[in-house]
Amino acid sequence: MIKMNELDAFNDKKIFIFGSTSFIGKCLIKKLKKIDFKGNIITVSRSSTSSSYNGKIEDKNFVEHVIKKENPYAIINLSAFKERNYCIENFYAAMQTNILGSLNIYSGAVNVSSIKLIINVGTCEEYGNNQLKYDGNIIESPISPYSWSKTASYLMGKIISQAEKFRLITIRPSIAYGPEQKLDMFLPSLINSLLLKQEFDMTDGLQTRDYIFVDDICDAIILALVHGEEKNNLVYNISSGQILKLRDLALKVEELIGNYGLIKFGLKDHRENDIKNYSADNSKAMNELHWKPATSLNEGLLKTIDYYKSVLKIEGKIENTLSFRL
Repeated sequence: MIKMNELDAFNDKKIFIFGSTSFIGKCLIKKLKKIDFKGNIITVSRSSTSSSYNGKIEDKNFVEHVIKKENPYAIINLSAFKERNYCIENFYAAMQTNILGSLNIYSGAVNVSSIKLIINVGTCEEYGNNQLKYDGNIIESPISPYSWSKTASYLMGKIISQAEKFRLITIRPSIAYGPEQKLDMFLPSLINSLLLKQEFDMTDGLQTRDYIFVDDICDAIILALVHGEEKNNLVYNISSGQILKLRDLALKVEELIGNYGLIKFGLKDHRENDIKNYSADNSKAMNELHWKPATSLNEGLLKTIDYYKSVLKIEGKIENTLSFRL
């Protein structure tokens, strides 16, 4: 729970957000404005004209320049190359954006005394198939270019922050979902297919997953800011705590939309090295950040479906014949 009086400490403090136009980044900025965040939000993205700065996180001179120019109190790193499919080219791309980009942020922070905290946003995928229920004590065992590079960024930041005396908090969400997510992710793709009454091919769906609504992830990031000076080199898993089979999730979406018989199970193979059982222990975040998931799966799915329905209506692809309970 975010308490409004806790935000008073951020009066006139600058908060840098790299990756401000990412899925989580856009939601985080909306959330900060909604709760009347007291800090000065500085945004960085690759190309958006609405950002404070446009540039690539891989560009060391650019990153160091904007950090030194603004003298922020904290940096939130949401920039990421998120391709999970194994191929050598994806390792190169992940290394450039996720590892080198993070190093540029750490490098920029070293010579700016105003910086007290860096929040590194990773993924629970970093734990791989190590254990059914991941907790912060499990050794990372990444399975993709994305999770490998996120683990490397975390370990690198852990070493640098200890030497340079700024604090580092790592947030590891389980599988994020919500409005405005790109269609290359499972839930948006499924929702759009069913709204358009198109067949949707997928795996057998027997793998288990933990989906967390994007607003709840943003709450955790804000609480990491609030409690940041009390913590250092700590990792917090952000998950719903509700484990379900992907098959059951797909059928739930089908039920909420009301277009039946379009999901075709078993027509796609599982991704190489796919995690079969994916869940995360969120008790540390609940105890230490005073965070808890606030959005039920039903509520989150309805909000997400409603968003994509509105987009398709604007594009003239569906008629206004569906209604949803919010």
